[in-house]
Amino acid sequence: MTILQSFILGLVQGLTEFLPISSSGHLILTCNILGVTPSVSLELALHVATLCAVLIYYRKQIFYLLRHPLDSRALYLLCSTGVTVVLALTLRDVADYMQNGRLLPLCFMLTAAILLVGKWYKPKRKRGFLSCLFVGAAQGIAVIPGLSRSGLTITAATLAGEDRQTAAENSFLLSVPIIAGGFVTDLFSAPVTAVAVTPVIISMATAFITGLISIKLVEIINKKLSLSVFSIYLAMLSVALIIVNGI
Repeated sequence: MTILQSFILGLVQGLTEFLPISSSGHLILTCNILGVTPSVSLELALHVATLCAVLIYYRKQIFYLLRHPLDSRALYLLCSTGVTVVLALTLRDVADYMQNGRLLPLCFMLTAAILLVGKWYKPKRKRGFLSCLFVGAAQGIAVIPGLSRSGLTITAATLAGEDRQTAAENSFLLSVPIIAGGFVTDLFSAPVTAVAVTPVIISMATAFITGLISIKLVEIINKKLSLSVFSIYLAMLSVALIIVNGI
């Protein structure tokens, strides 16, 4: 893999991990366009980079939760993560089957529709404990390529009555155990082979920097506009893929 290809993969991973447009779906597209298959070592490096971006950006909140494990927010995140793990493991074979990318247009369009629902539907009251189950389920379903983890979890939380800022922050905090889980899964799913150090470092640095930028970007857009603006991009991308693939 060339340095340019490594840079592009790091850029895509860092941006799409947190923007509500599906990182897994965009990585599949990018790899198909570049004609490359990322090594396990590179995938591990990308997981570490985006994980570090979240840990640094939300370090104050994370330290607080670690010091107060029985805080209502900590319990909310723990419960949501538990639901996610169960559902993600259940859908694992489905997610693996869809790695070929043939259903990406459908999944991108579904994400776009969900973002629009989050904009127009206004819940009358908070759903309390059911909220964490709802959000955890949304995150679990997002193991399917083309379904955005951040898009689904933020929308699920707002539909459950949370304000948009809290929903976004909780979504990113929930990504910590999920990204860490992805790292562990990749670590034990296939042997880690020796690779050139420079491309890996470039991918990591790019994913880390763009990850921080995309987190901030989501916060700004979510506060001043709406994440539904990304539905336009996803709809256009879906149509383009359908035309290109001749479906």
